[in-house]
Amino acid sequence: MKRARWLAMLSVLATTGCLATFGRASAAPLQPVQVSDVVLTFGESGKADLSFVATVTPESDLFIATEVQWELWLDGRYFAAGVWRVEVPLVQGAPTHLPIRTPLVFRPGPVKNETMPVSVGLKGFVVGQTRVRSMRESFSWQEVQWVAGSPVWDTGKLFP
Repeated sequence: MKRARWLAMLSVLATTGCLATFGRASAAPLQPVQVSDVVLTFGESGKADLSFVATVTPESDLFIATEVQWELWLDGRYFAAGVWRVEVPLVQGAPTHLPIRTPLVFRPGPVKNETMPVSVGLKGFVVGQTRVRSMRESFSWQEVQWVAGSPVWDTGKLFP
C-alpha cells in the first residue's frame, strides 16, 4: 500500500512539473533587462564615450519606461553615473531595445596609452510606470574589454 501511495505522489509531481526541482536542474529565469553591445572609448584627456543597449522584456502588463539609471565601474572602482530620460511604451513579453549613448567627462590624470584589459561593469535600473504603479527593473553586466587611454589607478607613487 505504501508503494502505491509513493508511486501516485511521484506521478502527481511529474505531471505538475515539480519533479524538475528535485531531480533535474532547471534553467535560470530570463532577467527582465539584458545589457549588450557595451562600447567604452577614451578620447583626449578627461573625455570618453559610453554606449550600450538595454533590452527590456517586461513581465507585467503595459509598461512605459521613463528613465534608465546607470553606474559605470572600471576595474572594480566606481567611475561614472547617469540618467537617461525616455518615454517608451513596452509590451509584456515583447523585447524592446533602448540604445544609450552618452559622453563622459572626468578629471584628467595619468592614462594608459597602450591598449590594456579593463574590467568594465554596468549596473542600474530601468524605471517605469504601469497603469497602477511604478516599477524598477534592475540590470547588471560585467566584462573585460581591451581599451586604450583608460585612467591609471595606481601610479606607484606614495605622494602625488
